[in-house]
Amino acid sequence: MFWNRMNNSICFISHPYHRGGVTQWMAHAFNYWDRSIGQVYFLSINPREDFISGGNRPLILELLDDQYKDNIFSVPVSTSFELGATEYKASIYKKLIERHIPKGAVLIPSDDEACWRAAASVASSYKMIGILHADDSAYYQLAKKYRTHVRAFVSVSNRIHQTLLSSIQFNVSHCEVIPCGIPTSSFTSSEPKKDQIAWVGRLSRYQKRAQDIPAVWNAVNDESKNVTLKIAGHGDFSIQLEQYIKTQNQPDRIVASGWISPHEVRQLLAESKVFLQTSDFEGMSVALMEALASGCTVVTTRVSGAEDFEKMARAKEVVFLYEAGDCQSAAVLIVKAIESFSEESRNRAAQLAIDLFDISNTNARLVTFLNKLSPVSNDNYTLSRIQILFSPVLAYLRWLKWKLVS
Repeated sequence: MFWNRMNNSICFISHPYHRGGVTQWMAHAFNYWDRSIGQVYFLSINPREDFISGGNRPLILELLDDQYKDNIFSVPVSTSFELGATEYKASIYKKLIERHIPKGAVLIPSDDEACWRAAASVASSYKMIGILHADDSAYYQLAKKYRTHVRAFVSVSNRIHQTLLSSIQFNVSHCEVIPCGIPTSSFTSSEPKKDQIAWVGRLSRYQKRAQDIPAVWNAVNDESKNVTLKIAGHGDFSIQLEQYIKTQNQPDRIVASGWISPHEVRQLLAESKVFLQTSDFEGMSVALMEALASGCTVVTTRVSGAEDFEKMARAKEVVFLYEAGDCQSAAVLIVKAIESFSEESRNRAAQLAIDLFDISNTNARLVTFLNKLSPVSNDNYTLSRIQILFSPVLAYLRWLKWKLVS
């Protein structure tokens, strides 16, 4: 048997900062792993001082349950790590793997190439699993580059799965669709819902289409004067959004709160009837899962993950899809969803999340898939010693450039 408690373990390898659904899922998967199955580990690095790219985000290590600290391994690093060569970063992760993780373990890297490269560099002694979290060219490029070192691929949606298979030659039986999971019980709530829309995520133009929020709100205003909108997040559209909100002179109806705590996100979703997603592309959005678990009706662009609901009869009247950029259609669907909202739709949304996305279920599906894999021999990716040795010079030059332009 591929998976047994004595001989096999699983290890998550992550870049240092929490920056979205990927790291959130890895933390959930680690914290809620069924430890009766076998050992689970988590590797990351711990900045001695805030990285330039940190953006005031929490460290991934802060999201991990302290009761499992004996299986959490990290090493302190300076900004020379952040600004250094990918090869150097991979060498640090590789040392952590070889020092703390038993050979034969499954390695699951985050979406950082240094993590993928580190796992690939020990592929002959470990089982590297590549998880594609978004319908994004960056993931397909990673898959192509490291496919000879990867034991299996997991895609979080059917579109990603099909794109992967059409873009690389790989054993189909070693590819599976398993959405990321969330602890759904953390989002259940019986408190009254408001005629309110929630938008949660990175307020960026790229991918998230945050620039559509004002247009959607204008159209909602034309349809109904009783609806409110609360926006949680921060990004390159934050300043413009704040300026737009000021022009509306509706402080009680439209609010942008910036980044808020996980508890506050849960509260926002618990009190909202509708969750709005305006993205150009996604994987299977963690925020969308959390919204469903909170009993929200979802209005979303027709993107990877969301489109999988179209074939589910039980998702009818719970998930509404529109084409990216069609803000008028989004507004019509929002108003319809609020007007037709009921306890039945609330319960249906929450049950859908439990059935499809509960972290215990998705972890179990991952183990079942790993059990089915046939033995494969993978070669190691060879790290360049020259690039590793040159990394301090590269880091210094990058730091100097940053100082000059900042």
